[in-house]
Amino acid sequence: MHHEGQATPVDHETEMKWFRRAAEAGSGLVQYQLGAAYANECGQPRDYVRAYMWINLAGTRGYGLGSKGQVAVAKQTLAEFMTPEDIARAQKLSTACFMAGFKGY
Repeated sequence: MHHEGQATPVDHETEMKWFRRAAEAGSGLVQYQLGAAYANECGQPRDYVRAYMWINLAGTRGYGLGSKGQVAVAKQTLAEFMTPEDIARAQKLSTACFMAGFKGY
């Protein structure tokens, strides 16, 4: 409800705080949502590298790999706005974030 602004106004700062906590706890769904927030400039400046990183990590948690392939589609869409170097940096950040237990990214 809070995320969609139902019953209360949307507070992006609080929303992002809770998204980060859940993403750091390993929730693939929230990692995907956090990536979408970075891609759509929702609650923080747009950052395609961080968006790609979080969406990539969501895929490692098994989120969005089903018949619709949400992770693959999102990564392909993001890649249209990124250079090959950006994608390589996002992949390196994904590995580093995973190795750090999703903390600090």
